[in-house]
Amino acid sequence: MNERSLGVGAGRPSGLPAIVRDFRHILELAVPLALTQLAQVAISTTSIVILGLLGPAQLAAGGLAIGLFNLLRTMGVGLAVGTANLVAEELRGGGSTDRIARYTASSLQISTVAGLLAIAAMTQVEPVLVFFGQSPDIARSAQIYLLATCLGILPCLWFNALRSFTVGLRRPGPVLAITVLSIAVNAALAFGLATGTFGLPQLGAAGIALTAAIVHLVSFAVLFAHILRAPAYRSYGFVRAFFGFDRHAWRRTLSLGLPTAAAYGSEAGFTVAIALFMGTFGEAALAAHNIVNQVIYIAFMLAIGLSHGTSVAISEAQGAGRHDLRRRYGAIGVSLGLATMALIGAVYLLAPEAILALFSAGGGLHGVATTNIAMHLLVIAAVLQLFDCSQNIGVGLMRGLGCARLTLGLTLLGYWVIGLPAAWSLGQAMGPTGVWWGLCVGLAATAILILGSFERLTRKKATAD
Repeated sequence: MNERSLGVGAGRPSGLPAIVRDFRHILELAVPLALTQLAQVAISTTSIVILGLLGPAQLAAGGLAIGLFNLLRTMGVGLAVGTANLVAEELRGGGSTDRIARYTASSLQISTVAGLLAIAAMTQVEPVLVFFGQSPDIARSAQIYLLATCLGILPCLWFNALRSFTVGLRRPGPVLAITVLSIAVNAALAFGLATGTFGLPQLGAAGIALTAAIVHLVSFAVLFAHILRAPAYRSYGFVRAFFGFDRHAWRRTLSLGLPTAAAYGSEAGFTVAIALFMGTFGEAALAAHNIVNQVIYIAFMLAIGLSHGTSVAISEAQGAGRHDLRRRYGAIGVSLGLATMALIGAVYLLAPEAILALFSAGGGLHGVATTNIAMHLLVIAAVLQLFDCSQNIGVGLMRGLGCARLTLGLTLLGYWVIGLPAAWSLGQAMGPTGVWWGLCVGLAATAILILGSFERLTRKKATAD
């Protein structure tokens, strides 16, 4: 890709045409990525919906297990997500296909190590949950769920490593198509195994977990087969490179991946801590948290798409030597995110009953209590996701600048030093809604810290240029 395809160079338009062109340059990658993220989250959303059909107890335990799985998955994905930036920068800087293959192979190798460690961790969660105040029944059910789904983590991480490779090449289409097709397979198989429909054995929540593992495996196999056969990828021999070891590729991948994974893990861990707080208020509060958290998680996928798209655009500008474009790309990414979250938040406020009706919490007293708490949390969610989106896009902006380590420090400060104490203290004073207002405080602090740092860094570098 040359400067003209980046929208830079002597023939680059100015004023409104330039802004429109920059918007399009980000959206042509961000939109398919956001759709891919939405398709992926449809799997966990389907799981939450079917768990709701099984009753509040299964919803509480299964939702907690999904949160723990997502914590480990998110950290594993973070290790490889910088591969897209490395591939994009290498291409725009005129780098070799061999180096790109080595970056891709290193991300697959790192993902393998991360997946094996995640499996080991998922087999030991029951005593940890009990230690943090969850009831023995909830902890046991969550452990069973994770044992059934843990084998899906390896193919899930491999899939995302290959996704980063295709994103760096600006070829996200196959990933989107594969993920969309997996939705129908997951929904039918999860419902069948959970309820005993379609002649399948009735496995309850374990059937939902087993389905997720199967879908992750099939999705990776299809993407891997496509990359091996498609002519566009034949010059990148990453399969051959996978059986070697490149210290430079590992170092560069981990230089972005480790702090990004830690930052992602910091956020996901913060979310798990919030879930543990909610669990201390009872089954209904934890079930309500799982429902509304999943609603936000769906909207959050749009933010991730914008984050990745904007991050890659900034890396491309870096590779092309156009540092003046970085601030504009950052402003466009954040603006698009805030506008999208504001529109979705309005839907939360205008039609909360319709949203919560999608997530049955079972009948009886616990179902009514869960719905009442969820209604209050949805109002907070309309505000919270503005900050959640901003901080996630900010993480992508900083990764595009190569400042992942700084981002990690800022997220630790925002989530754990500011957010966690706020969630605990407000929860003691206000109950479940107070915990969520504390979550909002943590996300707001993190967004301000990260975006403020991006502004200062790009202003300083623009002045130096």
